[in-house]
Amino acid sequence: MKTAIIYTRVSSDDQARGHSLSDQEIRLRDYCTKNEIKVMAHFQDDHSAKTFDRPAFKRLLDFAKQNKRQIDLLLFVNWSRYSRNAGDDYAMIKRLNQLHLEPQAIDQPLDLSVPENKMMLAFYLASPEVENDRRALNVISGQRRARKSGRFTQPAPFGYMNRRDEELKAIIIPNQKEAPLVKESFTLLASGSYAIKEVWFKMKTKGMRCSLNQFHNLIRNKVYTGQIFVPAWKDEVEEWVKGIHEPLIDNTLFIQVQNVLNGKKIQHIQPKNKNAHELPLRGLLVCRKCGENITGSGSRGNGGRLYYYHCRKGCKERFRADTAHESLLKLLRSIQITSEAKKLYTAILKDLLGHSDEDRNQQLKTLTQKLEKLDARLLRLQDTFLDGDISAKDYSQIRERYDQEKSQFQLQITDLKNISTDFKKYMSLAIDFLLNVEKFYLNAPWKLKKKILGSTFPNKLYFDGEKVRTNGMNETLTSILHDIKQLQSSKKGSLSNFQQRSSLVRHTGFEPVTPTLSR
Repeated sequence: MKTAIIYTRVSSDDQARGHSLSDQEIRLRDYCTKNEIKVMAHFQDDHSAKTFDRPAFKRLLDFAKQNKRQIDLLLFVNWSRYSRNAGDDYAMIKRLNQLHLEPQAIDQPLDLSVPENKMMLAFYLASPEVENDRRALNVISGQRRARKSGRFTQPAPFGYMNRRDEELKAIIIPNQKEAPLVKESFTLLASGSYAIKEVWFKMKTKGMRCSLNQFHNLIRNKVYTGQIFVPAWKDEVEEWVKGIHEPLIDNTLFIQVQNVLNGKKIQHIQPKNKNAHELPLRGLLVCRKCGENITGSGSRGNGGRLYYYHCRKGCKERFRADTAHESLLKLLRSIQITSEAKKLYTAILKDLLGHSDEDRNQQLKTLTQKLEKLDARLLRLQDTFLDGDISAKDYSQIRERYDQEKSQFQLQITDLKNISTDFKKYMSLAIDFLLNVEKFYLNAPWKLKKKILGSTFPNKLYFDGEKVRTNGMNETLTSILHDIKQLQSSKKGSLSNFQQRSSLVRHTGFEPVTPTLSR
């Protein structure tokens, strides 16, 4: 009586969930019973694999080695269950023959001792591989068609969900819980006030489920602007196309974030110890003796916990924090303006901004013309590539450069459209600040207190034993206060005098200016 090992496996992962494996085993055992073949062992692989690197097949080989010359056949239903790679198939047949084991498919029996049957074997072995290759090509082709039509064919990125439309085609839609976290991430990063890790941690506490590395990829992904990536394939270059899904952010915000990620330094002021809130002047005060920054600390006495500022270098500079804080409020009150001064200064600014709008509109016109020329160049570049006059590599490099230029033009146009409104808003904030300096400061949280004092008194402060004094106030605020003082002291010709003085100030152009009090 002949002996055999029977082997069953799935040809796709889906079949592992059906009845294919059990059906194969039943048929193989029936075949052995009818042909008086003794089954020595049964090995089963319940997952698909393109090679022989399968757990059960490895155990099968070990079993065959241990029982060499005692087993005659390796039986399986058909050659596609054996393998779907012709090159590997022939090598494994040779290896099995060395173990005196003859592989046979019960549905496609072949007497391999007959030379002509090897042609039939080649057909049986090649057919599954051809089928796999054709299926793979169909999948790639289908995915590319879907992507070029604006459909996202992969698992949805964070912020979206996979769905099917009325035609049962793949789409992604915003996830109502996750999408706001994506929007907030881009908004925080665009401000330039937060590091990537800081934003990631903030979002993680709010429910964002991704690692820091995944978050790095997220903030670089154009899919959130409504675009779909189509990778290069054969002679076709990679490209981004307009998607049919709803964007979570606009392209301008995306570009702003990329600009921040590509080089803007981000500085943070973080409390270094538990006394930070009680000592807001730490790091802003300097020692009168050595000029170094003054630090502070708390001590417990009979009257409770008291806080003191003192020199970090060991000088005998030491004074109570509450005394310095009260003196600081007097200093802040000294730079406040009246409501009448605010009205007059605001009226003059509106007149001056009217002249700036003319320059801004001219720059907008110039940038729009450049953008139109760039669009024309992109069209000509596409025609040149389609005509075969340039290679795919050259096309991709030139296209990338044009896309970058276009993005920068679009960002500049957006900035110019917003600059007038932003400037008015920031100037209004600055004047409101001067009208209510003390109130702004007292109601501000710890971090904002540091920003207000640091931007108002960039040359630091010092305490002379009685008063908190400054080595120099912010130039912009100094200029505003000087102008307001002149306006208040002049009853006639106020507007002309102010305009004459303003013309001496260096023109900053239309680059976005960070407001003094929001640094």
